[in-house]
Amino acid sequence: MADHTLTRVPQDIYPRAAEVIRTLGWSQGRFITEEADKPLERSPVCVIEALCRGAGLAPKAWCRLPSEHLVEVMAAIEVLALQLGDDPNDPEASAIERLIRWNDAAERTVPDVLALLDAAANRP
Repeated sequence: MADHTLTRVPQDIYPRAAEVIRTLGWSQGRFITEEADKPLERSPVCVIEALCRGAGLAPKAWCRLPSEHLVEVMAAIEVLALQLGDDPNDPEASAIERLIRWNDAAERTVPDVLALLDAAANRP
């Protein structure tokens, strides 16, 4: 059984999340792109799911766990959202909404996602 202990320092999540995307692939429009020939834990993931996996959580933990189990992941999301800045089309959008929209934007690429995670990992 996998260890589902959350990473205590959010900054540790970023390089792990980047490795998850490099290994499994990246997904847009859903947390996990389930593929018939792959088990859930080997399917491509969005940046949110990658952060959860980087924190040591099981697939789809974001959808299943109560928010108190996601404190470190939420902190990591807040940092990424700050890096992205406000959404000019929706300045009241939450950090999670901004990050999901950014991940799912048609022009977004894997290098963009990895660069965002790398920048967060290397922030002072």
